[in-house]
Amino acid sequence: MKLNQLEFARLSGKTATPQLNLVQMGRRVIKDEVDAYLADLELTRRPARTVQSKRKYLGDFARLIGKKFADEYRREDVLKYKNELQDDGFEPKTIDTRMMAVVTFFNRWLKIKLGLDAKDWPETHDNDPEPYADDEAAKLEATSAGEINLLIRTFRQTGCRDMELAHLNHIDLLRKQISPPWNCPNVGIGHVTFGELNEVDV
Repeated sequence: MKLNQLEFARLSGKTATPQLNLVQMGRRVIKDEVDAYLADLELTRRPARTVQSKRKYLGDFARLIGKKFADEYRREDVLKYKNELQDDGFEPKTIDTRMMAVVTFFNRWLKIKLGLDAKDWPETHDNDPEPYADDEAAKLEATSAGEINLLIRTFRQTGCRDMELAHLNHIDLLRKQISPPWNCPNVGIGHVTFGELNEVDV
């Protein structure tokens, strides 16, 4: 209810029909904030798979915790989410990814620090080393031709991993370019346009 409606009711001697508690006014509803966050990701053309993943992770988190307002969430809620994922048998790397999605949403979108400690995160192992050095990858590109050459160039120029390219879908293909969604120091060769990419089966 708007303040001017309450003021009008007070001055006229009438009791206004309650709609919102005044304490709740100005507080951010977690469901609305998640929807706005995902819409912003789509607006900035983040990969469709990224948006879908974040929708699932944040939706699962919000349903598990069940709090309505964003300012009600605490470190303990993320730990409850972590424990639930562990009980469901997820691998530490998967749990780390889902927790990071939640914490990033609170940090960057809501500007709320949940205060997790280093010990709160699951222990994970480093990713496997790159199979090819930069000069080896360059030689592969230089000596290949046709569809294989296009595939190698796509990997090198986007910085994407095999499963990231394998999960491109029609929404991604509507965009004119593929480019890495993160800042990668090894990427700077340029972009591959989808006009070129359409020459191979993706």
